[in-house]
Amino acid sequence: MKRIIAVALMIGVGLAALYMTGLPKSDIVLTNARAVQVDGRPNMFMVTMTIQNDGGPVVLSSVSSPQAMSVSVMNPFGGDGPIIIPGGTTSEIAMDGAHIMLMTDGQSFSEGSLLPMTVTFADYGDVSTRVLNASADAMAMDHSAGNGVQVANTPTIAISAPEGMTADGGELLVETGNFVFRQAAEMVPHVDNEGHAHVYLNGLKLGRLYGSTTRIGSLLPGQYTLDISLNTNDHRPYLDDGDTVSDTMTFTVPE
Repeated sequence: MKRIIAVALMIGVGLAALYMTGLPKSDIVLTNARAVQVDGRPNMFMVTMTIQNDGGPVVLSSVSSPQAMSVSVMNPFGGDGPIIIPGGTTSEIAMDGAHIMLMTDGQSFSEGSLLPMTVTFADYGDVSTRVLNASADAMAMDHSAGNGVQVANTPTIAISAPEGMTADGGELLVETGNFVFRQAAEMVPHVDNEGHAHVYLNGLKLGRLYGSTTRIGSLLPGQYTLDISLNTNDHRPYLDDGDTVSDTMTFTVPE
């Protein structure tokens, strides 16, 4: 009898292991989800997070939370077009790009607590995460022109895609003048004419750039607007007569 039980247990463990290894791996992972309270509005939060997409391109269609009075995706920099997450890349829901606005009842989401949130991607499904209320220690970076830096030798930037952009994405060339890319630690002192770039696709922040080339991942058919701006080591935008130092490229991925 003991031998029969032992054999049955071994078979059970083997079947469980086979089942677990056969489960599909999630192509989209949400990490570092954080909420920062909006000044003067204790029930309103801006939510940011990192989206790692190891699969193909997808559209971020909606967000939800059972503990929220309301939650929505805001894209003030990308117009009315869809928020497309390129395939094979990591992008950001960020305060200076497409972001999430969250309204709570003011009681269930105190500082340091976690709130469940689900992000829905069209033709992919739901991906869940938990959002940390980081209002106590978060420092919201102000990327607006009102917080910008004007220097004597104004930096310049020009972007291009020498090989073009297709459904597989493409390589970008970023040419700068009066500017040195510097991968510095967070919040280091400003040094004139050095820093990094911020890359946005239809308002979605694809991240920071510390060199003259970068690659955009696979894309869905449609029209795109790519913006790249130059920023100081402490993340403020460089200015040229009050406007941010940036360049824009539009392109279309055919059906």
